[in-house]
Amino acid sequence: MKRQPSIRVVGQALRLLCPPTGKRNGCPTAIFLTFGLCVNAAALEKSTTTRIDQVPTWSTQDMDFFLHGSMSSEVVPEGVLQAFIKIYPDLFPTIDLSHLGLIPDSAFGWPIGLSRKSVKRLGGLSAVGINCASCHIAQIASTPASEPIRILGATSHFDIEAFFGSILTATFKTSDPTNMKKFSCRLSQRRTRSLRCCLAKSATKDCRNNEERPIRREKRRGRRTAQD
Repeated sequence: MKRQPSIRVVGQALRLLCPPTGKRNGCPTAIFLTFGLCVNAAALEKSTTTRIDQVPTWSTQDMDFFLHGSMSSEVVPEGVLQAFIKIYPDLFPTIDLSHLGLIPDSAFGWPIGLSRKSVKRLGGLSAVGINCASCHIAQIASTPASEPIRILGATSHFDIEAFFGSILTATFKTSDPTNMKKFSCRLSQRRTRSLRCCLAKSATKDCRNNEERPIRREKRRGRRTAQD
């Protein structure tokens, strides 16, 4: 029978704590501790199926707010951060920011612990900030091949100083004319895509309105004829 990953980890720890010396000392303390580790690891592996089981009184909305809810800390325009990530791979080696210890979340578009909000003081631009989850959620795995375990409330691996340090360094580097050109091009490309998207939505809405106008006119004429 194939052993569970947690059992293998505990077995390795037991061999390290109690090396074979030929003496029958039993290492009772080590055995007791590793038994506790085994029970805890098994419970954590079971909890990966539904993370919300760790906080049974929370709703789905509560969990979403914990992972990405705004704490009014949004200070970096979203387009600016995306441009920095693209043009400065030396500062941002990974697009999903996993090199900073953050946990990627493709559904939201930014890692767990980052929030998104339109900020009035930034001209109504969509900006990115951090929230509680950036420091209080961790993801671990007993082996590289096993399913990761997310633990709510644990100390995260997020390097917040490196995060803001990279943003500040990128800001200063962008003052260089060559880098400014790259940054402007990247930002303009993003705005062009957004503009095309808006125009496409607007055109679709106008087409629907044009299709609905004749129908409305016919209905009005029908009402007038019925009244006469």
